Amino acid sequence: MDRHNRRAVQSFVDATRDGWLHYLNNPAKGNALIKRDNPDITDAILARLDKMKRHDMLLSGDGKALAWAA
Repeated sequence: MDRHNRRAVQSFVDATRDGWLHYLNNPAKGNALIKRDNPDITDAILARLDKMKRHDMLLSGDGKALAWAA
């Protein structure tokens, strides 16, 4: 892998992490798009993610201190 590809991969990882963190902090817009494109996804299913977040199941340990992709 040349230097250019490493930068591209790191940019992708950073953007993915930032996107997930943004979604977790403000899921309303993302949830609307998820439900629009996946009619089988209900509010109850999406509420599980919030429950997991409240119980530190998504970000804990290094992930909580350093964010995703730590």
